[in-house]
Amino acid sequence: MNASEILRKAERYLRTTHYRQVIRMLEPKILLFNNDSHFYYLLGSACYFTGDIQGAQLYLNKGLVCAEDDIDMRLLLACTSLRRRDTALALQLWLEVDDLDPGNKRAKFGIAKLKTIKTSKDLSHFIMSSHFQKLLPIRPLSPLARLITSTLYTITLMALLFGISFLSFYIFRHLKPQPDFVREGVSSEFNFFQSPPQQFTEESHQALFILTSKEITKIMDQARNYFNLFQDDLAGRELNRILLSNASPSVKNQALLLKEALQPPTFATYTANFSFDEVASQPLLYQGLHVLWRGPINGLNISDYRIAFRLLVGYENGKILEGAIEVLVPFEASIAPNLITNVLGKVVADNQGNFYLEAVSINQIVLLQ
Repeated sequence: MNASEILRKAERYLRTTHYRQVIRMLEPKILLFNNDSHFYYLLGSACYFTGDIQGAQLYLNKGLVCAEDDIDMRLLLACTSLRRRDTALALQLWLEVDDLDPGNKRAKFGIAKLKTIKTSKDLSHFIMSSHFQKLLPIRPLSPLARLITSTLYTITLMALLFGISFLSFYIFRHLKPQPDFVREGVSSEFNFFQSPPQQFTEESHQALFILTSKEITKIMDQARNYFNLFQDDLAGRELNRILLSNASPSVKNQALLLKEALQPPTFATYTANFSFDEVASQPLLYQGLHVLWRGPINGLNISDYRIAFRLLVGYENGKILEGAIEVLVPFEASIAPNLITNVLGKVVADNQGNFYLEAVSINQIVLLQ
């Protein structure tokens, strides 16, 4: 398969939302496409839509070096910067787009929206809203969308089938109670929702979170929903919140039963995307959970008993250092000191606010100049 065929295939994968296929296809070909801006745009877009914001920023910046006037690259990079809470860089990129293309509606909308955002909470709400999607330069069509738009007959047929399916689901849902868990692995002793504890809270002077009975029920329900969606680290964060709160022993026991069912992620399945700032601000809340961070390394120490190094999180482009974190590798691995390193690791925290990562998996990529 030649270079143009590779890019065309990657474009098809991207349009049909097969983002991880794009990453698996393109990342090993970095040397082949070293100065191809379109290659970096496809790879950066795929990273963005899988939640790998650091990877998206790295590849989009490389693409912008190859094509300095690329508008779509700047628009997607602005969205990436906004998700990293770097509003100054997002504004700079939208202003550059406005200079290159004065009629660009996405850039104007982004600039106008930033003027209304006053706090970090406002920014978080905007990023989670549907309005944020208007800033994206790419909206890949799903296979279903392309099928529906093919002919009027198909649209009518699919609408009819959808209506029948929805009606059947509605009737089934109201005639038969839904199980607490659609995913197996939860201990039969977990009965928080069928038989709520008589006491939800207790007096505690050491709790990090003071919760009401209503808040405890909401958090446990959120943990259950995350678990059913196979988002185990997000579920684990909510369960840790219960364990660090003034919840009663019976509630905490239920949280521990559900936490035992959580499974460790892989590079392909990880979706939580916890930032360094989030973990550093409350390490105990993320105790035992996983992060996926990228950056160069220093202080590599290899002995007969362990491998250790310091990961400079977010510093892969040599501009913004989010933080430095010690990483211990409890398995044999070949690690080069001069490569950008992706670390999927488990957070190990203590009561003094210190933490380090115990590596679960490590991947290194070629350091681009």
